[in-house]
Amino acid sequence: MAQQNHLKKIGIWIVLLVIIIGGSTLLFSMVKGSSTETKLSKTVLSSTTTLPTKALISDNGYYAPQTFNNCGEAALSMELSFFNVNVSQEELASILRPDNNTTGKNDDKSTPPDEIAAQAETYGLIAYFRPGGSVGKLKQLIAAGFPVLVRSLYLPTEDYAHYRVIKGYDDTKGVFIDEDGIQGENFPISYTDFMNLWKPFDDEYIVLTPPDKKAEVEAILGSAADTTTAWQNAASAIPSSSIDSIDQFNLSVALYYTGDYQGSVNAFEKAEPTLSEHALWYQIEPIESYYELGEYDKVFSLANSIIDNGNPAYPELYVVEGESYLKQGNTTAAKTAFETALQYNKNLKSAEEGLKETLSLKN
Repeated sequence: MAQQNHLKKIGIWIVLLVIIIGGSTLLFSMVKGSSTETKLSKTVLSSTTTLPTKALISDNGYYAPQTFNNCGEAALSMELSFFNVNVSQEELASILRPDNNTTGKNDDKSTPPDEIAAQAETYGLIAYFRPGGSVGKLKQLIAAGFPVLVRSLYLPTEDYAHYRVIKGYDDTKGVFIDEDGIQGENFPISYTDFMNLWKPFDDEYIVLTPPDKKAEVEAILGSAADTTTAWQNAASAIPSSSIDSIDQFNLSVALYYTGDYQGSVNAFEKAEPTLSEHALWYQIEPIESYYELGEYDKVFSLANSIIDNGNPAYPELYVVEGESYLKQGNTTAAKTAFETALQYNKNLKSAEEGLKETLSLKN
């Protein structure tokens, strides 16, 4: 009997132990499930949160009035200051645009956005150079604390390019706040006016982020976080049937970046008859498409039209010429082209590499 009582007690303890273990497992599962549910709720909330009606990012008290033709470097200097990176526009110009004389004669007119983005990354930041921006996308980035560097027209009545830093917006007034090297530290520009100025450059933008906020920026960019996808999206957003020269030029640029060189050339040739005078001063992707297709005479023809039209100091253009001469086996002309590119930008890596290749072939 004592043995039976003893066994009975052991059985009771076993049952209690099973209940305790089972309850603990269930409780842990419930807590874990609750945690997951909370995380999902936060994600849903984040993606559906209404943006504030206005937002303005502090410039840390820094503003850089641009020097002559130096809007890209001034804008980058201001953009970097938001991330506590202090580099003057003069130092940036010495790297990106060393031939920047103030007379305006034979000076490098502009710095391409991919070169600006690459320079930003030398300071430990991640740079996203993307097309196809929108008012909504800019507002999302600004509300999250990321100012956006954009290239647009300077004035609606001219076709000269200009870099701006969009650091704020105000829906009650319908304006962006522009950190502008020419127009001022807090220059308001209406959404409509800004979009009209932005369109000729396919609504391209550069957003910077420190590595620890990469996921936050990419969540806002969505599919445009991937470079190729961003250009594909930009190309598909333009109706191929459009007769608008800006649309067709933007399509040409976008298709170049997707690798559709023939499509790029086709779009450019639709745009070319009514293209604005200085469009190729800032975007030579259609010329690069001709190069990729082996149409070197077209490369030389377009390059010469730019050089003869008041822009002889275009280092990236001379690089395309030099590469074209190399394909034709004309190392003497290639050497001259690459040396000319380096005359106007001694730091241009593609020119250095082209000259090195040319000299190796001549020897």
